[in-house]
Amino acid sequence: PSGVVFLSIDGRRQFQGDLHGTFEVQIPADFDTIGNHAVTATFIGDNQYRGSTSPPLTQQVTAGESGPKTNLPATTKNSPPST
Repeated sequence: PSGVVFLSIDGRRQFQGDLHGTFEVQIPADFDTIGNHAVTATFIGDNQYRGSTSPPLTQQVTAGESGPKTNLPATTKNSPPST
């Protein structure tokens, strides 16, 4: 698939990235506050695949040296969306 993926944090659309044939998108994930945050990814669909939204992922953010940080990479790789 190709197209756009949106990353939402706590229900607010925050970032946008282009999805390529590898089913992978890189989107920066900066958090302004410490605590638990609900993160979802939404694929808007393309000519071959319908759009879908991931179940929420709860991301715990702790205080780092220069601000909040997570222990997860900003790049995720998921299976292809269902058709």
